This record gives sequence, structure tokens and C-alpha cells, in this order.
Amino acid sequence: MGEESDQSAGNWHPDFDSAWLKPTGHGGPVILGANVKPPDHVWGSVILLGNFDGLHVGHKTLLAAARRQAALLNAPLAIMSCEPHPKQFFNPGGTPFRLSSAVAKRELCARLGIDLLFMPEFNASFAGLSATDFVAEILVRQLGVRAVVVGQDFHFGKARSGSVGDLKRLGELAPFQTVVVPDLIVKGQRISSSTIRNWIAAGDLELVHQSIGRDWMIQGQVTEAGSLAFDQNAVLPPPGPYTVDIWAMDGSLVANLSVVLHDDRSARCMDGDIVPANFLVSDWMSARIPS
Repeated sequence: MGEESDQSAGNWHPDFDSAWLKPTGHGGPVILGANVKPPDHVWGSVILLGNFDGLHVGHKTLLAAARRQAALLNAPLAIMSCEPHPKQFFNPGGTPFRLSSAVAKRELCARLGIDLLFMPEFNASFAGLSATDFVAEILVRQLGVRAVVVGQDFHFGKARSGSVGDLKRLGELAPFQTVVVPDLIVKGQRISSSTIRNWIAAGDLELVHQSIGRDWMIQGQVTEAGSLAFDQNAVLPPPGPYTVDIWAMDGSLVANLSVVLHDDRSARCMDGDIVPANFLVSDWMSARIPS
């Protein structure tokens, strides 16, 4: 982070990873880090727990269950999603895998009407919390949750030691309600972020759009060379021509553009279109290069 960045084609400016901390210029969820009590109007929420890397249809099944629970309890709706992603913390510099950057996650939560985005820093201290301490210190003491909503394979606490059964048991003691949502199976396949990453890498964009659609949204920026660079941790489709939607950082749609993605993860606009210096990109679709 302290090193000077290379703004040549295809290179990502690392300081932009902190852009999610800055206001986007429009309404959205309260964003909260660790050790900060939420404002009164979002205290006592119904919270979804997970990584939520890209809000795919499986996540939206969880979200629907959480909305129902929040309505029953007349409680605010919250999502917990750590930054950096735990995979980045444990394997820095690994293969790009992100489906949504942190700033894109904020935009997606704003569109979905989430009241509270709890985004603690995933560091050694947070990773070292036992399952019991995570519930007592985070869910109960800091957030005062009234209910949690999780998928059936959810794990939590140091070394993923806590199971859904542990969460139910600890919730009964707290007390808060625990809602467990079964996996979403489509055509015999469990919909997960890992599955979608594989489809993106293989260029199966129709399957990607059916499972995640516009909510595969990543950050980009224009380099000094005039090319487009993307979040270095984001998974991208194979090199080639695409049409994409470009969004300003305030959440407004700029244009649907034709781009060519290169082997070095840089891209260029095919028609010389003007793109904001910092932007969000979604809706990748394969295209043909005009003859």
C-alpha cells in the first residue's frame, strides 16, 4: 500500500481499494466497522451473516428470508460482510476471485434497501475470535441483533470452528432467533460464489447472468495510458470483446459500452468513449468486433 503505483495499462492503483470508505453522494445503508455501536435506528437488527461476494440468487434467497423476519420483528435489516475478504487475508496475492469490490458492495446494498452494512476489518484479531466470543462480543454486545439469517453450510469463529448448530445454541442463550435457509439448487447444481467464479473464468456469461446478473459489479479506473484497469482481486472473463455497463461512483448509469479485454487484464473502449476516472462495471456480455 505504501509503494508508488504503476498507472500503465492494466495496472490497478492500490489506494483505490479504500474508496468504499468515502460517501457515494446518495442515500444508502449505515456502514459500520468493528467496535462501534450502531445508531439507535439500526440497533437490534435482523442480520445476514456471510461473505456476500456478489449478491447472487442464492444470497437473495437468504435476503428474502431476512426481510420476512425483519418485518415480523419490525426490525432493521442488516448484512455483515468483512473487508478484506477472508480469502484475501489468508492468501494475499492469490488468484483473483472477487465478484464485487467493497465499494460495489455498498452500491448493491443501497439498491437492495439494506439499513445497515456491518463491514468489520478482517484482521488477525477478528480472525482469532472464538465462535462464542464472536456471538457475545459482536452480535450481542456491539449490534444487539434480534435474529440472524444464515445458509445451511455457514461456519464462524476462529478456524471456522462454529457450526449452524453452535449458532442456534448460543442464540438461545443470548437470546436471538436463528433462521437457517437451505441451499438453492438450480438444475441439480448448488448456486454459490465459487460456482459463479468458475463460470466467469470459463466465459459462460449466460449462466452468470442467470445466477447473479447486474450484481456482479467490480471497480475500475482509467489509467494514465487511457486504458481501463480493474480491481486486481476481481475475477474477469477471458480476453475478448464485450459490452458492459459503466456506472459512476454515485450509482448513476453512464453508458453501455463496447470494450476489448486484453490478456494483461486491461481493456480499451472500442469507440473511444469517455469513461469516468473511477467507475463501476457490470453486465459483461460477449460481443463481436466490428469488421
